[in-house]
This record gives sequence, C-alpha cells and structure tokens, in this order.
Amino acid sequence: MFENSLVHYFLPTHPLFLSIYAVYIVMAVNLAYVVRHDENGRFRKIIVESFTDLKNLSWVRRNA
Repeated sequence: MFENSLVHYFLPTHPLFLSIYAVYIVMAVNLAYVVRHDENGRFRKIIVESFTDLKNLSWVRRNA
C-alpha cells in the first residue's frame, strides 16, 4: 500500500524507528544501572548541576 510513498518512511514500524527505540531502551537500562551503582550520588549530582547550569544561562545575552 505504501511501497512508493514517503509516508511509508514515517511509520513507527520502519526499521529506522525500531532501531532508535532499541537504542532508547538500552540507554535507559544503562542509566538505571549507573544510577543504582553510583558512588555517593555522583551521577545524580552531575545531572542536577547541569540543569542548574541551564537555569542560570542567559538566553537573551549572547555568549562570545
């Protein structure tokens, strides 16, 4: 039905999307493992500090 249509490539069952979903799952499992086995909450501290950095970033002023 969609063999020669561009819409065919935007379906969630396309192999590209399936591979992206697989990468997401592997990364989620990896992050869950790292957070569980992290020493002294170091990983969580890095995440919180990066979001704090984003909060303090001036979006109006151009950084040179």
